[in-house]
Amino acid sequence: MSEQEKQMYFEEYKLAIETQMHFNELLLKLRSFGITAVIAIFGYAVQSTKPQIIIACGIALLIVLACVDLGYFFQLLLGAVERSTTIEEKISVNLTGAINQRVCKAKAWWVLIGFYVFVLIIGIILLFIIA
Repeated sequence: MSEQEKQMYFEEYKLAIETQMHFNELLLKLRSFGITAVIAIFGYAVQSTKPQIIIACGIALLIVLACVDLGYFFQLLLGAVERSTTIEEKISVNLTGAINQRVCKAKAWWVLIGFYVFVLIIGIILLFIIA
């Protein structure tokens, strides 16, 4: 590989890493603000006159957040990670590869699903307690 090709791959690699960081930041904001809103809705429902409807709205919001997270933004992040890994093989760098060895894709999926299921269970328990 020529020096010019290495430089081209390195520039693309830097862009891929920046893209990963961007999507990761978006996901953290989506999750933190989204879950805060859902928990606030659940909290409001406890003192409301129609708590079942409000809790159902919180659960619906949670499902929408999970779909947007897992079905769109997380997929974009995985695409950026895969591209970084491919480039790393060409330029002899192993940052993304080392991270992938510690936290594989399947483990990340289970943690995310657990995150949303935990909040969903809280909402379902509230529905039964208040009903």
